[in-house]
Amino acid sequence: MDASETNHKLKKTIITGIPRSGTSLLTKLLSIQQQTICFSEPEWLKTIRFTGQSCREFSSSLNGKLNEIYSDISIGKEIELTVKRGTQELPDNYFNRNQSGYDNVKETKRQKFKFSKELRICVKSNTLFTACLQALKKCDEFNLVAVVRDPVSVLMSWRSLDIPVSRGQVKIAELYSQEIRDLANEQDLLVKQIKIMDWFFKQYQKHQVKVVKYEDIIADQKNTLTSITRVNHPNTLGLESKNQNTHYDLSEHESIQQAIIKHGHHYQNHYNY
Repeated sequence: MDASETNHKLKKTIITGIPRSGTSLLTKLLSIQQQTICFSEPEWLKTIRFTGQSCREFSSSLNGKLNEIYSDISIGKEIELTVKRGTQELPDNYFNRNQSGYDNVKETKRQKFKFSKELRICVKSNTLFTACLQALKKCDEFNLVAVVRDPVSVLMSWRSLDIPVSRGQVKIAELYSQEIRDLANEQDLLVKQIKIMDWFFKQYQKHQVKVVKYEDIIADQKNTLTSITRVNHPNTLGLESKNQNTHYDLSEHESIQQAIIKHGHHYQNHYNY
């Protein structure tokens, strides 16, 4: 691949990763860079997913949608974005913790953007993109990156919220993966969650996708972003690790780690327990 082909590919970055691993954070960090527009779980993903049943059809429709967005921006059309409620910024976390629990902080807005030939677009989706990685990788125009995080912290985050994966549900993955469908009979919730998480790790290894650790984003934000886009990133945010989040039940740490060691496998490609 020559330099022009590489630059063309890097204009469409596809972000996936384990749920609650830092994909929203990475998407926000990329979005604050110059000449970059990012979409975090946009509503239009649902529409193009329903246009065809196969991952191959979905990948083709996704590429077509991104080309349409480029075209719309070039003629001054407003673009629909998912942003943090009350702002023009992408959320780095969909949930705002408070004394009574948590709130979902995202909302949809329409904005105009200045067009440039150097314009880069990134779009993030965890389960859908992971389930269709093989087809997405075959598209020469996509720059794929997956975010992973310390497995214990991932599971503690899942277990601190009331979202589908907290209940052992990954409905979109069930549409495309027999391995996930087979987990329906697993009665132990923690074991089921571990096997779901390990399935994500397995896909990134199987399809040889570039993997970025949440911990590296926190420790070396600038160089981590540059490794993804191959351009300099002068804009950075002050970040702190949430791996020991006080909203987690930290008393579960040891038992969760031991369960991961017993029932997980593919996480070992990136983390040593």
